[in-house]
Amino acid sequence: MRRLVITLLATALTVAAAATAAQAIAVFGDLTTVTVTPARGTPTTTFRVRFKTPFATDPSRGLRTWEVASVVDRGQPSASCTSTTDQRVRPAVANQRVSVTLTGAAKPWCAGPYAGTITLYRAIVCGPGPIPARMACPEIVFAPEPIGHFRFTVAAS
Repeated sequence: MRRLVITLLATALTVAAAATAAQAIAVFGDLTTVTVTPARGTPTTTFRVRFKTPFATDPSRGLRTWEVASVVDRGQPSASCTSTTDQRVRPAVANQRVSVTLTGAAKPWCAGPYAGTITLYRAIVCGPGPIPARMACPEIVFAPEPIGHFRFTVAAS
């Protein structure tokens, strides 16, 4: 019986996720438009990445959703500069404009072109407190979904 309940729950969640993704594609297109300012900077520039989040990104009804902006230098990394970073985007309601700032952290940016992605992450979250032995708490994490792409360039100083 427990196995049947777990299978039905997993199937229902998969169908719900597919329907949500299909709805998002119908409403927002394949990818969300992402803007970066400035588009070209120096090794010490702070870049601001902005987009409209297609989903609510806060814990609700057992599903936790969050977005991460990540970038990588398409050139050669160096020990003296930062060539990759990621930053979690603050929680927001669906269709809200959000932004995240990307800096070179402890080291300046490496010079070169950068490619970035906004990725949506979702996971099942069990309620607080102990779970009775007869109840299963599935540990399901959905595959990360890229929802937008962006680029910027860092010029040598």
